[in-house]
Amino acid sequence: MSYKQFISRLSFYLKIYTGKLIFTSLMMMIAAVLASLIPEIVGQIVDKLFMDGESESDIWFYTWALPGAIAASSLFTFLAITAGSWLAGKVAMDLRSDIFAKL
Repeated sequence: MSYKQFISRLSFYLKIYTGKLIFTSLMMMIAAVLASLIPEIVGQIVDKLFMDGESESDIWFYTWALPGAIAASSLFTFLAITAGSWLAGKVAMDLRSDIFAKL
């Protein structure tokens, strides 16, 4: 079986769960964007700490933005993993049901 045949057969089972698949993909993208913001925030904190004349409010903003970005990234990663696991389990159950029905 070629890769294209495999994907076309699998897509039949995934069509039922299109909403969950889109939700999972969206959560993964948001988590990736938030995770990529973390080094930028750390860089801003370091830059603001070592520059003279910077206001404390900027430093505190980035200091509080860091745990917020980490928490949000963790939450979206958790949602993506949970939804992806649920989706994989449902597709596997549907595949098994069809296999056993044919046997």
